[in-house]
Amino acid sequence: MERLAVGAVRTAHGTAGEVRVRSYSGETEHLLRLVEVTLRRGRVDRTVAIESCRTALPDVLVKFARVDDREPAQALAGW
Repeated sequence: MERLAVGAVRTAHGTAGEVRVRSYSGETEHLLRLVEVTLRRGRVDRTVAIESCRTALPDVLVKFARVDDREPAQALAGW
């Protein structure tokens, strides 16, 4: 299956497990429609469901399933 890189997790946002995602294209609407993504760092892939997503220009704030506080959210920075 071919995959398309659409953005990068930048940092945690707040204390409830949200992360800031920066779109590679600068557009955000397509990110708001995603329900599942595959995160990649190096050769490691991790598929995660998206619980919620909202715009916080220039980024999108994403809440991944089972990421419920700041520490695990911050660990996703760079994916």
